[in-house]
Amino acid sequence: MKPSHTPQSRRFGGSNILGLATLMLGISAVPASASTLAQTFTYDSTVVLIDSSIVGTGDSFYSVTDGSTDPILIAQPFDALLGTLQSFSVSLVLNYEGFQTNGADGSGFSISSGGDITLNGFNWTGTGNGTGNGGAPFSEISAPFPINFSQTFMVTGAGDDYDPAILAAVQGASPFEVRFAHNPSISPATDATAFRLELAEGSQISLTYTFVPIPEPASAALGLIAGLLALTRRRYA
Repeated sequence: MKPSHTPQSRRFGGSNILGLATLMLGISAVPASASTLAQTFTYDSTVVLIDSSIVGTGDSFYSVTDGSTDPILIAQPFDALLGTLQSFSVSLVLNYEGFQTNGADGSGFSISSGGDITLNGFNWTGTGNGTGNGGAPFSEISAPFPINFSQTFMVTGAGDDYDPAILAAVQGASPFEVRFAHNPSISPATDATAFRLELAEGSQISLTYTFVPIPEPASAALGLIAGLLALTRRRYA
């Protein structure tokens, strides 16, 4: 009688290959979900926009219109190696505050800021805000106001909802500028002895990308598993 013999390759190869297949399936079956990548310029100190010690006193209106104080972010374009871009958002969190030293009349003052928002020189909207305050003669008064703004651009909306040149800049090869072309202004009392308008430390301008990351190579893993299973079947044949 011929002794029975079970090839070890059948038991060892089949069980371990199936185990490996199960493990690889567990690792590769990771669903893709949206991720975000933000670029932010944050003011690390307070910026004085208008100061009576520089412009003088006695007039009823002062403003900055030359762009020298504009909040600006120099942004990097989206890297397609990260995945598929779905949308991008521009956000402003800007905190302004005005101050005045009243004269004998005890009058108040008003302050504001507003202007266009541009990306790579292309304007699509604007925003602004303002406030004011009053007080007793010779008193020190102040008034803060925020500008909080956010707008999201869907990639699929280019050409219909916004200028496609904006998307071209975001997906281009060169850094580009995101700017709030603001026009800060103050209307002090004509007898005010001092006043100023500031943009506070911590104010921010941001650009955020939302994208679907490139998935793990699940198809390659499944191909390898299929090959291993085919090898197992041949060994059993």
